[in-house]
Amino acid sequence: MSSAARPIERGCRIDANCKKVWGANKEFDLSIETDDYEHYACYVKEDFGDSFSGVLIMTALHYGEERAWQELDKMLAAMAREADALTDEERAMRHAQPAPEPFDLNKAIEQVRKIDESIAKSSGAKRAW
Repeated sequence: MSSAARPIERGCRIDANCKKVWGANKEFDLSIETDDYEHYACYVKEDFGDSFSGVLIMTALHYGEERAWQELDKMLAAMAREADALTDEERAMRHAQPAPEPFDLNKAIEQVRKIDESIAKSSGAKRAW
């Protein structure tokens, strides 16, 4: 096997493991960064087409690009094995987003007033409102 085939194979494996962990219908951006051209860190973000998510996973710094890519591959392989062991219900719960609590402006104003009163009592000062 040529050395050029290894990074392509690894990239395909990393992408497949990302899909196992975060969802088969998603696309991912695999990147590597360095500040000094000696130490590298790899990370994964979800690719939305016109923007990216925050970092989903990132390696520690490693000496050399190859070691950083190897670490990301190893981390994702372990996460994919764990995801494979989940039941359908556990998998659905893992990806479920909690429903946001509806915002109640009157409740928020009341909480601010209580905080304001508490501050006024402790400092002895009166607030303008």
